[in-house]
Amino acid sequence: MSDRADVTYCYDGTFDGLLCCVFEAFDKKETPVEIRDDDLTLFAVRHIETDGVKAERVLQVNLAHPVIAALGTADDERFSDMVTVLYNEALLAEGYRTEQDFIPALNRVLEYGAAAAVKAAPAKTAAKKPAAAAKKTAAAAKKPAAKKPASTAAKKPDGADE
Repeated sequence: MSDRADVTYCYDGTFDGLLCCVFEAFDKKETPVEIRDDDLTLFAVRHIETDGVKAERVLQVNLAHPVIAALGTADDERFSDMVTVLYNEALLAEGYRTEQDFIPALNRVLEYGAAAAVKAAPAKTAAKKPAAAAKKTAAAAKKPAAKKPASTAAKKPDGADE
C-alpha cells in the first residue's frame, strides 16, 4: 500500500461494508486515515457502497477447514496466534511483507500442534519406535561390508605410460 491518504472511508456499519472498505483500499492502493460507520470526521469522507461480490473477494473462508474449526475451540492466546498466522500467510500470498509478530506466533502454533500430536499418540507406538530403530541398527552392524568385484579396478587410458 502507498502512504496514508487524507481520507476517511465511511460504510453502512455491516461486516460486508467493512470488507468493501478493505477492497477499496487495496484497489486504490491507499491507506485511509480511518474507517467509520458515520461521517463525523475532520478528514475528507469517501462513502463506500456495500457490494456482496467485492466483500466475498476480500474474505473467502472455508468454514469446514480444520484450522477454521480449531479457532472455535482455541483459548485467547492460541486464537490470537492462529489469526496472526493466517493473516500473515495471506500477506505472503499477495506478495507483501509479514508483520514482526508472525514468526513468534507461527512458532507457538507449531508448538501447540506438536504438543497435541504427542498427547494424541498412543503410548505403545512411542515405545515401539525406539525398539524398532535399535533392531535396525543392530542388524546393520552385523551385516558384513559388501565386497567390490575385482573387475572394477581402475584402467589406464590407451597410450598412457606405466
